[in-house]
Formats: sequence, C-alpha cells, structure tokens
Amino acid sequence: MTTILERLAARSMPLPFSGCIVWTGSKCRGYGRIYHDGKTRATHRVAFETFRGKIPEGLEINHLCRNKACINPAHLEVVTGSQNLRYDYAIKPWGNQNTGKTHCPRGHAYSGDNLRVISGKRYCKTCVNEQKRERRQSCK
Repeated sequence: MTTILERLAARSMPLPFSGCIVWTGSKCRGYGRIYHDGKTRATHRVAFETFRGKIPEGLEINHLCRNKACINPAHLEVVTGSQNLRYDYAIKPWGNQNTGKTHCPRGHAYSGDNLRVISGKRYCKTCVNEQKRERRQSCK
C-alpha cells in the first residue's frame, strides 16, 4: 500500500520559478482532490496536515501563492474565513466588495439593531422600513 506522501508526489509537479508544487490529479473548482482517510479531501489540506500538522477547528488554509492547485506546504497558511476572504478580495478587487462596507448607500450603519442578514446578504433595516412605508403609501 502506498503512503500519502507517495500518492501526493505521484500526482504533483514542481513549477519552475514560482516554487509551487501543482497537483496534476483530479480537481474541483481548481482545488486538487484526493481520497484519504475514508473520504475525498482537498489536496492542499492533506498536504498541510501531512507536513505541518493538524488544522485547528474552524480555520481555513490560505494559498499565499494564489494558486489553488498548489500543495507546497511553504505556500500554505492557516487563517480565519474572514482573513481568507480579505486576501482573496485584495488580489481580485472586482470580487464582492460589499464585505468591507460599514454603511448602506443612504448612510445608515450596518450594525446593531439596524442590521439584518439573510442568506449572507446584509440589509439596512431603516431603508427596508422606508421602502415598505413608501410602497404602502403608493397603494392607497
């Protein structure tokens, strides 16, 4: 039976100049996939755990090189989900830029009793209430 190190090495290839070790096997949305410990897992997570230790509960792996297929443990770091998003949006500023906004377009704060989150999208309660009031007035 082959070890996980042998399996990772068999399906990866070092890229010159970048230092990335790219997974050449199965991928999903750009991330390498490998069957390990009874389930299909992301190769970058398996590589990190194999070389650097367990990933703490609730944390994610960030690719410092921005290459989703890279399994080089030196290019991987443990971060929170919000840190990972910030890194991603710093590289791709055309992504969801709303995560950094603290106020709605009309200037109301996205916080406390004025904030409502539905399916990850933030709503300003003051604006929603004003829109409802305006709709009710137009129906009379």
